[in-house]
Amino acid sequence: GILVYDLQHGTINDQNPWYGKEFREKIDSKDLPDIFLCWDKSSAATLEKWIYQKGISVDIIGNPWFQRFLRQNPDDLLIKESLSIAPSLKNNNPTILVSLQWGMMEYFGKYVFNGVIPDALEQTILKTAKSYNWLLRLHPVQIRGAESLMVQRYLSRTFGHLDTVEWKQCSEVPLPVVLRWSNLHLTYSSTTTTEAAWMGIYTGLLDPDIQSGGVNDMYYADERSLGIAETLPLEPSSIENWIQSTLKKGKAKSTLIEEEARLEAFVEKIVDLCRKSKS
Repeated sequence: GILVYDLQHGTINDQNPWYGKEFREKIDSKDLPDIFLCWDKSSAATLEKWIYQKGISVDIIGNPWFQRFLRQNPDDLLIKESLSIAPSLKNNNPTILVSLQWGMMEYFGKYVFNGVIPDALEQTILKTAKSYNWLLRLHPVQIRGAESLMVQRYLSRTFGHLDTVEWKQCSEVPLPVVLRWSNLHLTYSSTTTTEAAWMGIYTGLLDPDIQSGGVNDMYYADERSLGIAETLPLEPSSIENWIQSTLKKGKAKSTLIEEEARLEAFVEKIVDLCRKSKS
C-alpha cells in the first residue's frame, strides 16, 4: 500500500526500452510505479502517451540534485564543500569532459571494441593530450560493478602515462561541479548530454545510431535541434575538428528551465498526504 515514485535519472523518449510506449504499454500497472517524476516537458510527454490508461500520473519537478547546486544555499555544507574543490589538472588548456558508460561491450560492442570508449576517441585523446585537459568520468557501475577492474586497467594502461588525463577525482566530485570545470563534453550517448546543456556546454555524441535514421535517432532530439549537441563521425579527425571549432563558440545559452517552484509544490503535496494518512 505504499506509493512508489520513479524519479527520472536518465533520458526518456519513445525509443528508450525502460520508458517508451512500445515497451511498456502491455505491462501490468501493478508492476509499474504509481507516479513518474520528470525533469522536463519532453520527458513527461513521452510517458503521457501510455501511463494515464494505467492509472499512473506524472509530475514535472526538474532535477532536484542540480537545483541544489543552482540555489547554493550558504548553509548547505555539502554544496559549500563541493564548490571549494579545485580540479587536479591545473593549466590553461581547455578542459574536455568525457562521460563514460557501463556495458559498452555488451550493448555497443559493434562500435566499441575495447569495452570502454570508441577507438576514434582514444586516438583523439592520445594525440591531443598536450593541447587539452581530459576528464574521463566513470559511470557508478564502472566504479562499483563487475567491470570496474577491467575499466581501471584499460584507463591506466592507455592514459596512465599522461598528466593531462584524469579519471579518479572527476568521477568522485558531483557532476555539476565537474561541468563547471569543463569547456566541452564528449560521450557515446550518456544522459550527461542533457545536464551539460543545462550548463551551456556543447556535447559531441559518438553513437552512430543517434544520427538521423538511426535506431536511436530520437535521443537528445531537443538538444540536437538547439545545436547544443550533435552527432560526430567515429573518426579522430572529425572529433578533433569539432573540438577546435566548438571551443571557439564559448558557452551556449543554458537550456535549463528552473523548476524549483514545482519541486517545492511536490514536496508539500507529499507532506500533506503523510499528514492525512496519520489523521
